Amino acid sequence: MIDQLSHRTANAGDRSNRHALRVGFSRLPLAVAFFLLSAVALAQQPKAVVTGPREARCGSLVVLDATESVGTGRLWLLAVSPEETSFLPVESGLKCIFASPTSGIYRFVLVVAGVNANGGPAADMATHEIRLTGGVSPPNPPDPPEPPVPTAGRRLIVVMRESGATDTATATAILKLRTDEAILERLRSKDHPAPLVLDPDSDNPLVARLKQEAGSDRLPVLFVLDYSDGAAGKTLTKVPMPAAAEGVIDALGKVGG
Repeated sequence: MIDQLSHRTANAGDRSNRHALRVGFSRLPLAVAFFLLSAVALAQQPKAVVTGPREARCGSLVVLDATESVGTGRLWLLAVSPEETSFLPVESGLKCIFASPTSGIYRFVLVVAGVNANGGPAADMATHEIRLTGGVSPPNPPDPPEPPVPTAGRRLIVVMRESGATDTATATAILKLRTDEAILERLRSKDHPAPLVLDPDSDNPLVARLKQEAGSDRLPVLFVLDYSDGAAGKTLTKVPMPAAAEGVIDALGKVGG
């Protein structure tokens, strides 16, 4: 009887061991699957996601949220704003807060870094625009300063015309330049020399320089040169040939003549 009991006990032990082995092998694939899934999760492509308000009042605290993003590093950038504005990433870049008194569009960019399935570096980017309203619009930039008027001095009017020009408008304008009493009186009162009219094929030493300065401008062109002490004939202005005496006098006056 003792032998039979021992035999039954041994058989029971064998069955228990076999059951344990079956349980162990049945759970092994689950563990492997879990490990593989974990590995894939670690190698998951980064994904940038930004949530937050699309509109807010100026001066209110705006919070942008990146907690739905996937990756190992986060960088916040302010790409567009009506004026320079400070912002503050917090909680290791999971959130970004900012406020501004100036109305307008603010565009934030979130860059999330990570690794791809092959273990190499990868990144993803998302943008989020917020419109702030109810604030003060940024002031318009100031007008550029007016260029300084050259100091008064001797001015020479030079007209560069087309060679052999015979059109009535050019001829009339040049005739006024030489004979109009208002122009002549202005020249005499300022001690300016008489106007000079040149053709592009003239042998006057000024021609080459003025042709270059005229460039593609349509002739005739009126130049005002500075012949004050030390100025050596520097060009102060050039304008299309004025049809009236007032235009010539105005060109002179703008450069101290």
